[in-house]
Amino acid sequence: MWSANKVTKTFLEEKFVPSVIEPSFGVGRLLTAVFEHTFYAREGDEKRGVMAFPAAIAPIKVAVLPLSTAKEFTPIMLSLERDLRARGIACKSDASSVAIGRKYARVDELGVPFGVTIDFETAGDQCVTVRERDSCAQLRVPLAKVVAVLDDLVAGRAAWADLTKVFTVVEAKKDE
Repeated sequence: MWSANKVTKTFLEEKFVPSVIEPSFGVGRLLTAVFEHTFYAREGDEKRGVMAFPAAIAPIKVAVLPLSTAKEFTPIMLSLERDLRARGIACKSDASSVAIGRKYARVDELGVPFGVTIDFETAGDQCVTVRERDSCAQLRVPLAKVVAVLDDLVAGRAAWADLTKVFTVVEAKKDE
């Protein structure tokens, strides 16, 4: 026996579109890629690693490096750090007693694009040596102008090549 009934059924359907995209990689993988692309070893010295962050993304922009632990360097170093921080430039100092070449190697590994060396001539001529990480080129810059010069370099308003025409180029010694 067979019977048929006419029935009306209402179906409710709820559609869901996810609003979160879950990629197959996280921030850690992106950072690893950035680190891998910016790290290299200096030619001829495989132990001297360099993290070549562009100045715009480097966490520390400038290293302040006194040539020795002499007391006359401390006020200059502290004043320079204060002026850099006042301009919003992240800086790090290394007042240890190691050789300047080792100090450069330390900050190169951290990805610091510029180094300011306070040397024995600074007190007399009121100039410091500014070093660019990637080329290891150095310029002698007056203390009164160094913060503005570094601010322009970090912000991309000045190019290193242009500054070599304005300031005295210093030949680096072999151990630097």
